Amino acid sequence: MADKLIYTPGSDDRPYRSGRRSVRNFLLGAPEDVAETIAELHVKQFAEANLWSRSLTFPEIQREFLL
Repeated sequence: MADKLIYTPGSDDRPYRSGRRSVRNFLLGAPEDVAETIAELHVKQFAEANLWSRSLTFPEIQREFLL
């Protein structure tokens, strides 16, 4: 990839719309690899880069999604 895209994680504080179903996508890996993948998905119009949540540690993932 000739042009390297830079992604700076933001927060997603938008309210959830009731009646709308959602799907969650997870990216696991080194922070720089995840940021690059998010930038590539943005270029491919998969999702806006700022719609991704902030990076989570494994204990946070366990509390939020697995327990």
